[in-house]
Amino acid sequence: LMPEILTSALNLVKHSPHVH
Repeated sequence: LMPEILTSALNLVKHSPHVH
């Protein structure tokens, strides 16, 4: 997997409205 994909995934999780 490319680092960009991982970064994008992390951003989605961090911006997730239902983050714990």
